[in-house]
Amino acid sequence: MNVQYEVSKLPKKTTSLFAQDPSGLLLWFPSPPVNAPFRSDSATGRAKHSLEYLHWRAMLKEADKGLKQKDTKKT
Repeated sequence: MNVQYEVSKLPKKTTSLFAQDPSGLLLWFPSPPVNAPFRSDSATGRAKHSLEYLHWRAMLKEADKGLKQKDTKKT
């Protein structure tokens, strides 16, 4: 599907923000590039998480555990 749009109607300031091919056509992609760094533990091959994420996850579990304890006391 090769659809071309009238790029000349766009302001130059806008078109300068996009990548262009050698003929000047805008290169358009349906999603942003995926440049997510992947970190893994070399011993296990499993993904590593940041300390910030692990802390957030631990706090979430603690909060969930506290809610469950409150629910069991009500009954």
